[in-house]
Amino acid sequence: MAPCFYCRPPVPTHEYPKKLEDRKLPVWVGILMGLFVTSQVTLMIALLMEMARNNQQQKVVQKLQEEIKTLNQELQEKSCELEKKSSELQDKCMELQKKYEEVKQLRQENEALVSAKCPPNSGISLRLSMAPVLLTLSLQALLA
Repeated sequence: MAPCFYCRPPVPTHEYPKKLEDRKLPVWVGILMGLFVTSQVTLMIALLMEMARNNQQQKVVQKLQEEIKTLNQELQEKSCELEKKSSELQDKCMELQKKYEEVKQLRQENEALVSAKCPPNSGISLRLSMAPVLLTLSLQALLA
């Protein structure tokens, strides 16, 4: 069987005498196109404004992140410094505690020696407790 070709004949030009450029569009199509262009411009402006707002927000967020990073670093440094000072203070506290114990021991030894040399009612213990007061009064008299 031989192949069949179904070709359509070309459209006669006498049925479509006007070119497409010469045709006039209905008024409603023009109005719709105007509205479409207006809405498209409005959407583009809104999109540009939103992009500008997002850029500003990104700059603010980036600046805040850098500030947070700086503050965290400063906080870390201060924390290390505080830990070091705390350790030094702990050491000094231990030294003071040892010195306090030594002074306490020396005071007890001193009281034992005084009580061994002098009887309890002799008044020497009273004079020893008055020594700081008398020293203060004599210093004030010299300064006056």
